[in-house]
Amino acid sequence: MDLNEIPLLNAKDTSAPSVFRADNMLIAARRQKNLATTPVPEICVLDPDGDLVRQLRAAGRLTQCTGWACYHTEMFAFTHEGIEFGIVGCAVGSAFAVLVAEQAFASGCRLLISITSAGQITPRGSVPYFVLIDRALRDEGTSYHYLPAARFVAADPTLVAPPMAALASSSVQVYQGSAWTTDAPFRETQAAIDAARVEGILAVEMEAAALYAFAQACGRDVLCFAHVTNLMAQIDDDFLKGEADGAHDALKVLVATAQALRKVSGSPRDRLFAHLGDLAIATTTLPYPAHQSVEEGKALRGKMPGQFTKNLLLRDRKNTLFLVVAGEDQTIDLRTLHISIGAQGRLGFAPAAQMETVLGVMPGALTPFAIISDGDAKVRVVIDANLLDADQVNFHPLVNTETTGIRPDDLIKFIRSSGREPIIVNLPDSAPVSVALAAP
Repeated sequence: MDLNEIPLLNAKDTSAPSVFRADNMLIAARRQKNLATTPVPEICVLDPDGDLVRQLRAAGRLTQCTGWACYHTEMFAFTHEGIEFGIVGCAVGSAFAVLVAEQAFASGCRLLISITSAGQITPRGSVPYFVLIDRALRDEGTSYHYLPAARFVAADPTLVAPPMAALASSSVQVYQGSAWTTDAPFRETQAAIDAARVEGILAVEMEAAALYAFAQACGRDVLCFAHVTNLMAQIDDDFLKGEADGAHDALKVLVATAQALRKVSGSPRDRLFAHLGDLAIATTTLPYPAHQSVEEGKALRGKMPGQFTKNLLLRDRKNTLFLVVAGEDQTIDLRTLHISIGAQGRLGFAPAAQMETVLGVMPGALTPFAIISDGDAKVRVVIDANLLDADQVNFHPLVNTETTGIRPDDLIKFIRSSGREPIIVNLPDSAPVSVALAAP
């Protein structure tokens, strides 16, 4: 048979967008279930065996994530050593794991960690122990829907090194190496095991290749651990995971990984939230599918609270930049605005290239939060006075797939922290307004 006739490999354009998308499905699911758009914890855990979920539930440490709209699973939240995690149990196998992963990231997850039970292929010690999977053999189907055909798929090396360094001093035994991902565990023949051993593969499991292919194709942060607990039922007392079915050791691995990756995280979004935290500014961030117009955004957001906004980057004839922030339905008269804000001549739109260079965002993600990237304070911020009466105003947090709600006085505090004073005007007539604002 011609390999191109195999359905798994035929007619696969992995660069083409999918018609059926997780974010759109979740909008419908929330509407159907009457659920609020509440974000899940930023660090989520896949627990395919369900042992960690069962131990945490028995200890009374789990609370249900009420905004999790997935039709097939429940997500719970728990806190350990000051870090909040979301966790989904019993999502076994490549297709199920990626189905959950897609929805987790569409619901606010930023880092996904999978810890799955695995069989030993090449011994590294006495079981049980953990393997941080740095690449996975693609002996399953799901990965081929995300990436072109290849033998292995690798983890992001920038995600692998920090946890391995942190775990080197841990009491938990952790190795780094490759895994064989299968979707037919009861077809692990001796010939297949021998072939995997020749390639130096350490363990066999059922999710990593698919999760890494999804991560690579979609630009998501995913890290997979194999908890090597068995020799595929070839000896007595196999599948023993240790104390509390391995839950205590798994928690140590989770915390060390989360702490290590937090320290090296350096995206503009992460810096933004770190800065807001330093200012003691509370915000609420929710998933908000990318959209191209205000009307499209209204249809997508459902019952999200707060005043939504539009943000314009304008420049005058002297090339001075002004970021105008107003309610999404507010009229802005560019013929007269320059008079009240001190611009030199009528205002026009700044080109996208200048927006990206100065503020680090592209059209569709423009936000007053972007001034965090404008260290030279080239951009002057203009705010419609009407926004100051709102309980909450909403902006993109430098990415166009989320919205962040903030109190108006805290927005002013954030702007002042960048060394600039906002210009407050009363739109649409653009009359200057003197507003008593809280000191930073």
